[in-house]
Amino acid sequence: MKNILLIGPAIIILLFTSGCLGNTEEVLQTGTWRLVQLDPSVNVVEFNFNPNGTVIFKDLNAGIIDTGTYTATAEIDHRYLDIKGLPDVQGQYPLNYNHKWTIVRCDPGALIIAVSIDGLGVVQRDFTSI
Repeated sequence: MKNILLIGPAIIILLFTSGCLGNTEEVLQTGTWRLVQLDPSVNVVEFNFNPNGTVIFKDLNAGIIDTGTYTATAEIDHRYLDIKGLPDVQGQYPLNYNHKWTIVRCDPGALIIAVSIDGLGVVQRDFTSI
């Protein structure tokens, strides 16, 4: 009986500490995501997320094409997109996309990610599927 009493709270804790990605990874991998250029000082970029955990990055203004890695995770009530290995984009804020971004919205038509960066506050990037 004691084992059952210990297992019950452990299962509840496990359920509350692991979030739900839902179909986030499937949506990310549906095609090309292009930055919605809300600020003309920010270069237009595109992302292609692959099932093997790589992301193809294109900076359309600077002519940069490179490959990095990504992971999509979930914790309690937030989903995250952790991007690594991409080049710096001079003149951009943030300088690069290598951050653990909070996924604000991810559906077939829109990807909105945000990150808090010291000295800049919260930076949000809006993408549309093309």
